[in-house]
Amino acid sequence: MMKKFLFLAISIFIITSCNTDDDTPTETNFTGEWELVKTTSSIGDETKTGAEMEWQESYVLKADSTFTKTRVRDNKTSVAQGTFTINDNTEFYGLPAIASITMIYESENDIIATCYSDKLHEELYFDAKDVMISTYEQCDGLGLEYARILD
Repeated sequence: MMKKFLFLAISIFIITSCNTDDDTPTETNFTGEWELVKTTSSIGDETKTGAEMEWQESYVLKADSTFTKTRVRDNKTSVAQGTFTINDNTEFYGLPAIASITMIYESENDIIATCYSDKLHEELYFDAKDVMISTYEQCDGLGLEYARILD
């Protein structure tokens, strides 16, 4: 009788400990600095990286949901800032994603890569923990890919 009870207890323990809830989203921290590492023409025939790119650019995402975007082009630095929201997505514009990010800028600026008519919103998505991609290519803009700068 004791062996049956022990077997039953071990079986229940194994079954419940192996059960995982894959529907529960995992919390991922996307704060930190993200640097533009690759641009792709809207028809995908030309890819540039590093110093070949027309400009250098980065985002700094802060824990208080504010951000700063900085672009250096022809030795001129442009800066824009605002707030952001992280959205849990498994798909974004039909593309696989682990999350998306909606940027809302304080004012219009030429460095905002947007498909929105109001020119204050920008959307990007994360296809991996350390890769962020702009949706600007969806409206015939450049493809813009950013990598997280790790300390």
